[in-house]
Amino acid sequence: MSALTSFADVVVDRLAWTSLQAALLAGGIWLAGRYMPRLPASTRSLLWWLLGVQLLLGLVVASPLQLRLLSPAPATVAEAPVVVAPSAPLEHHFTTVGRVADATSTQAADTAVVATAPEAGSTPVNWKLALFVLWLAGVLVQALLAWRQWLEARAVMRSSLPMNDPALQAACARQAKAMGLRRCPSLRVSPVIGSPQVTGLWRTTVLLPAHQNLSAEESALALAHELAHLRRGDLWMGWVPAMAHRLFFFHPLVAWGMREYALHREAACDAQVVQQHDAAPQDYGRLLLRLGVAHPLHAGLAGASPTFNNLKRRLTMLQQSAQDTSSSARGWLLIVLVAAAGVLPYRVTRAASEASSAAPAAAASAAQPAPQAVEVTQAEPAKAASAAPTAGSATVMETHLHAHTSRVPPVPPTPPVPLTPPIPRTPPTPPTPPTPPADTNGLHASHVDIDIDNGSRNGFALFDRDADSIMVNGTSGDIEAAKRERKANESMLWIRRDQQAYVIRDDTYIRRAQNVYAPMKEMARMQGRLATEQGRLAGAQGRLAGQQGAMASRMGALAAREAQLESQRGVLEAQRAALEAQSSVPATALRQLDAQTRALDNQIKALADRQREPREEQAFAQQQADLERQQADLEHQQQALEKQQREVFAKADRDMQSLMTEAIAKGAAQPVSAH
Repeated sequence: MSALTSFADVVVDRLAWTSLQAALLAGGIWLAGRYMPRLPASTRSLLWWLLGVQLLLGLVVASPLQLRLLSPAPATVAEAPVVVAPSAPLEHHFTTVGRVADATSTQAADTAVVATAPEAGSTPVNWKLALFVLWLAGVLVQALLAWRQWLEARAVMRSSLPMNDPALQAACARQAKAMGLRRCPSLRVSPVIGSPQVTGLWRTTVLLPAHQNLSAEESALALAHELAHLRRGDLWMGWVPAMAHRLFFFHPLVAWGMREYALHREAACDAQVVQQHDAAPQDYGRLLLRLGVAHPLHAGLAGASPTFNNLKRRLTMLQQSAQDTSSSARGWLLIVLVAAAGVLPYRVTRAASEASSAAPAAAASAAQPAPQAVEVTQAEPAKAASAAPTAGSATVMETHLHAHTSRVPPVPPTPPVPLTPPIPRTPPTPPTPPTPPADTNGLHASHVDIDIDNGSRNGFALFDRDADSIMVNGTSGDIEAAKRERKANESMLWIRRDQQAYVIRDDTYIRRAQNVYAPMKEMARMQGRLATEQGRLAGAQGRLAGQQGAMASRMGALAAREAQLESQRGVLEAQRAALEAQSSVPATALRQLDAQTRALDNQIKALADRQREPREEQAFAQQQADLERQQADLEHQQQALEKQQREVFAKADRDMQSLMTEAIAKGAAQPVSAH
């Protein structure tokens, strides 16, 4: 039972300290959002996610950082001139006196033993064990609720049906490739949900409502929102706040913080969709209003809002994100600072409790006019016994204490300097995921370019065996019709005008079609190189933010170290004041304290000089300015490339229409079925 009681004490203490630190961290994050209204939603969601990390670390870390901020406990001086106790404090050395008293009077020793343990037979109620049992019962209830929700989510997945819309499949594959996902999630339709949702950790699935009739543009935006969750890793990251919420179910601020994390996570995906698809905030807001209010599956994420208040706040943040121009580096710096200062578990302890308690005791004993308790060494029992061999134990002690009233207690040793907490290492930048192989609608080639427009009157499909490329422009039905007409791996040009389709196998026209679209391929390669450069620049910005965070962590560690040294200096000043209050003080003791004080002053000055070092900050500012200049150059190149692409695409469309007209007129195009 003692092991269970010790374990309960540890768990309850960790829950209490972690809950207190979580309340302070939640308040700090709320203040940061309040006084920094232009903070992006992605930064806000990550700050609230760090609250979940702090809760889990506070519960599992066995050795938290010690903050010696509390003042030392004052030592109490007994009013009675004589105290006989076999378990007296070591600094007063009453052990020898107790042995003399035991040798001279058995009755006095028995009285002392009874006086020092008046409550030995009482058994106090262990309230920590009771709290631990209640918390354990609550965690069990939370686990049962999570299990039931998981079973409900599995039932919804089993009742769903595969999505058979080729256009939506192609749009999903195209968006997943543009976002850099390793693979495209599967699409399924469920009649029991009212909003698009994404679920699954290893086999991700996007569930679409069966009774929600969305237009093609709305479906594309809804799909982009769900894919944004996968790109951000929200399904994996969401386990941290979910577990923290289950373990700290009793903490109201934890529940509120996890709701704030979910809200800003959805707002971050909303902002990403609007930015990447160049959609107007009003159009995307109408989509959110149409999706309405719906609760996601357990371990899933929904595009709709869980409450009307949540929906209202998302619409408000959607308008703010469209006007947000704040720097992402500042947001990352704030995240690193919060992670370094608020996530690691702390414990507030007393400053140098042993040394500081000895100094007030010595000062009180010097000012007391009554007989005092002073040091009695192990070499003096014979002298004390010979002073009154027939007296009672109290008389022997009193005589012996009066004989040594003028002795000065030794200077207590300086408490050891606590170690500076280690600086957390900056995590390395994750590698860029490899480009997935081209595989769209069953078409395999090194270069596949498909542009689907189900309302297009004309269409074409160019299969180039030599260049290992496929280009399709038309409806989703044109892809299947062209695939049926192609024989093995031949080069072919498939053309559709209104409801009539043609096939061209003449190498002359195929070469001309290839020349028409050669500039478009070059534009695509240029776009790829520009995207690679932008990725490299983003990685450099991330590394710079990590270095700035590491520097901030070092500054925090130096400040903590300086506070520890200041606390130790206060202990030395209290010891000196206690010695000066006595009648006779050895000069060597004062010189020793002065030397220790000067050594601490030198260390404090050195730490202050290191904190004022501006060179690293200037270097970071210069690197940040260089990266921002490179980013501006890439944006100008992107704008020029987009303008050139529009011109090349328009010319290629005109040339292709002319080639199709000529081939039909000269009989090089053989008519085939368009369906």
